[in-house]
Amino acid sequence: MRRLSLVLLLVGFGWLLAYQAGVLLRGSRPALRDTFVKLDQQPNKLYSRQEIALLLREAGIAQYEATPVFAWPGTLMFIGGLLGATRPRRPPSNRLA
Repeated sequence: MRRLSLVLLLVGFGWLLAYQAGVLLRGSRPALRDTFVKLDQQPNKLYSRQEIALLLREAGIAQYEATPVFAWPGTLMFIGGLLGATRPRRPPSNRLA
């Protein structure tokens, strides 16, 4: 049981590290940049309310899709911690006696 709890903790932690590395390397800038490239580069261009709402919605969806879900590795680590905390304790050995 102790090995299972340690494996779950390590796998969950590794999964979190991989997610974080992906966020740092990929980031959210490319997703947002690709959305706002659709804007016209002329400063005098006027946009309707619907166009801006659509662009903001696309930017929000792109940001949401670029962000990983940290709940699954966190759940793995939580289960591993619970298994480690609830395992039976060994009685202390008396080496002095």
